[in-house]
Amino acid sequence: MPNTPARWPSELELAQVLGSRVKTLREARGLSQRALSQQLRISKSMVTKYEGGLHAPTVTVLVRLAALFEVTLDSLLGRDVRDPRLMRCLLGIEAMDEPSRIVVIDAIEAIVNAYRLLFQRGAAAEPR
Repeated sequence: MPNTPARWPSELELAQVLGSRVKTLREARGLSQRALSQQLRISKSMVTKYEGGLHAPTVTVLVRLAALFEVTLDSLLGRDVRDPRLMRCLLGIEAMDEPSRIVVIDAIEAIVNAYRLLFQRGAAAEPR
């Protein structure tokens, strides 16, 4: 079966993914919204709008964000995960409280590991 391309994400989906990534990266570095706004030379309210997925930054601000967080623009825009359904699930997981997020991630890892084991055994058992 030919590989069908995934649909293009909407502007709203991109803004939400970007906002979530900015918030995660900012918090991981222990920055407040105000501190980030000062480093980017934009208002704190704009950072709040970006993180809420209400506005998408200009290209200039995107480049500053990528440089500040030391990530690629693709990563910043969530292009490291291409399936929109998977991205929505990941955003939902990311929004969970820490204990719930750990349980869900552990369950997902177990499913992926079980799949790998089954695939490896299945591939090894198939005649060539």
